[in-house]
Amino acid sequence: MFNARTPDNVPYYKLGDEEEDPLLQTLENILREGQEQGVFGDFHLSVMSNMIQGAIGEYMPNPAVIGRVDLETYTSELVRIIHRAVQA
Repeated sequence: MFNARTPDNVPYYKLGDEEEDPLLQTLENILREGQEQGVFGDFHLSVMSNMIQGAIGEYMPNPAVIGRVDLETYTSELVRIIHRAVQA
């Protein structure tokens, strides 16, 4: 998450002064396009995008999770859960 950058090569985490989080906006755009194309089902875009971003960001600062689940397992389970949640 710290490596993601804008088209101008600025790390997103350095854009903290902006009103809207550009990563969150990008995620909402992806989810919206998926809904419009019928790939994803019906869900609230803001809720789903915040849930996804929160789940991604929760792993690193949470030693309780790190101690029980390795990053690969966490990632694959998160992808599986989200995939099931957004399915059409």
